[in-house]
Amino acid sequence: MLEPSIVKDEEIEYLIRDVYELYGYDFSGYSRASFKRRVNRICLLDRFTSFAELRYTIINDIEYLKRFVEEVTVNVTEMFRDPSFLKPYGRKYYLS
Repeated sequence: MLEPSIVKDEEIEYLIRDVYELYGYDFSGYSRASFKRRVNRICLLDRFTSFAELRYTIINDIEYLKRFVEEVTVNVTEMFRDPSFLKPYGRKYYLS
């Protein structure tokens, strides 16, 4: 079953710009399709019924921004746990 799309393509651009200008988080390099899926998912999880409601909350609630960033970012640290990933760069990293 496909999830409904609350946020439209053009609204994603507004959101990316708002978050960068207000808070310094730069999502401009993210795949738009992936970012849009994640934003729509958070709208469903948090029961936003419109883009305007999501945008207002992000702009006005710093605590919600933290949740938003955690939901839309990729939380993979595997490369930092694999010393062979860093080896080609010729640097020594001490990972704990």
